[in-house]
Amino acid sequence: LIFASFLTLALFQRSLITNALSAPPTTSKVLLAKAISITKKANSNPIFAEEACSLWSEAIQDETLTEFAETMHALYASVLARVGRDRQALKEYETSLRLLEKSGATSKAATKVEIDIRLGMGKCLQRLLRYGEARNTFLDASNRCGGDGVIGNGWESISRSESLRRAALCSMRLG
Repeated sequence: LIFASFLTLALFQRSLITNALSAPPTTSKVLLAKAISITKKANSNPIFAEEACSLWSEAIQDETLTEFAETMHALYASVLARVGRDRQALKEYETSLRLLEKSGATSKAATKVEIDIRLGMGKCLQRLLRYGEARNTFLDASNRCGGDGVIGNGWESISRSESLRRAALCSMRLG
């Protein structure tokens, strides 16, 4: 189970570093950097996942970090899912997607972060045995990936393929 996309983490870390270069380090930015670091460790060692949950829980409460809110909620959701807290993870994914919609990001071409959020939501719904909702979430993710139906090696094609495969599995579970 890969719960936090390395690409999402890398993009987030690059954004944080760029932002940090223009301002002195703050307690908030140190917290954010630590949360990112522990989340990376949790990708390969689940022992770190609970610590990552605590750090993200604290970070999303920090009002000085609102520019990173949608990504922080998504990464928090991913570590919650890693430790089996799918109901709470689903709420965080929904918050993250709502923030993306509010910013207007979902009215443009889908980003890897958005698709990761949608796939994470679908996986949580699957584990919660909510197959109809999961199927629809995976189909939404697939539709947002766009493309001409040609399967390639880019993240869009890989995500679209995974979304369709998971949607089909959910449909089979529904009968």
